[in-house]
Amino acid sequence: MSADQPPQAAPQPTSDGAAPDAHRLRAILVTVSIALMAVIASMPGLNVAQTHMAVEWGASQTTVLWIINVHTLALAALLLPLGAIGDRLGRKPTPITGPCRLRRGRRRGRARPLGRGDDRRPRGRRRQR
Repeated sequence: MSADQPPQAAPQPTSDGAAPDAHRLRAILVTVSIALMAVIASMPGLNVAQTHMAVEWGASQTTVLWIINVHTLALAALLLPLGAIGDRLGRKPTPITGPCRLRRGRRRGRARPLGRGDDRRPRGRRRQR
């Protein structure tokens, strides 16, 4: 070993005490890469809908671009932590948690009054005559 090369770290043992093999590490890398590609692939769909979102929300194109970029960044940042939570809790509780949280958030949103100057009605409610 030459003096220019840093010392190699020893492989970390897994939960069963054995060091991970190259095949398993490669499979993990491929899986995470595919999941990240799915996150990035959602960006063109949002960019196609960009003009419609700007009109619907009454926002500028710059604001809509920020929303699209933050959405992609948030999905990419949450990919590994939520995957780890899914591994710890199991397959069934993790997918059930998402719709439950979404439903609870919708209920909270309906209970909140509209802000001042916001004359837009939420969709699905009929105008009272």
